[in-house]
Amino acid sequence: MTSLKKKKSPQALIFDIDNTVFDWVTYYVNSLQAMLGIVERHIGVPYSDLAKQASKVFEAHGSIEYPFLVQELPAVMNFFGDDIDAMLTKLVAPARDAFKTTALHHLEPYPGVAETFVELKSNYPNIPIVALTDAPRYVAMWKLNKLKLLPYFSAVYGLADPIIPTDSKVGRVKVDPSILLKHLQQVNFNYQGTIRTLPDEYEKPGTRGLKT
Repeated sequence: MTSLKKKKSPQALIFDIDNTVFDWVTYYVNSLQAMLGIVERHIGVPYSDLAKQASKVFEAHGSIEYPFLVQELPAVMNFFGDDIDAMLTKLVAPARDAFKTTALHHLEPYPGVAETFVELKSNYPNIPIVALTDAPRYVAMWKLNKLKLLPYFSAVYGLADPIIPTDSKVGRVKVDPSILLKHLQQVNFNYQGTIRTLPDEYEKPGTRGLKT
């Protein structure tokens, strides 16, 4: 981003997140590959098959950033059957750790982005800076927090948080209790700004999210 000069103050500054303030493709492709690699090695199902199954899970949940992918993969469910505890401890946890560890290597703002937000806050201290994203609200805030950009935003507008996966046969959720608590409590990373969840039909390239 280029240096900013003081001009007539805008009413608000609205930013996308993915591929705007950081390289989402590099971050997500590498992190997903690391996660599915753990699954492949543990249950012996080829990566290509897991990727096809993942695509269908993403389609069903309407988001490629569905955070409970591993426990929703048919190959994983077939491997563990009704043993949810074993699935969560032996596979979901290490797969999630692999995703997170890889993500932290790639979650960096584009060059000049952090400096630009500092300059924006200096030149326009009272102007709202809003994040408008098609990612689930929780996922978007998690990324902004790791990027160390969340405090610069006055508001975050995202889509609905992910559906918690359940196993109807055994009547329980397929999420570690500590992770489940974060989602149920709507963890906001000590964020002091406004959080707004938009309906799915407000997804870009539609303009209703921007107008809102």
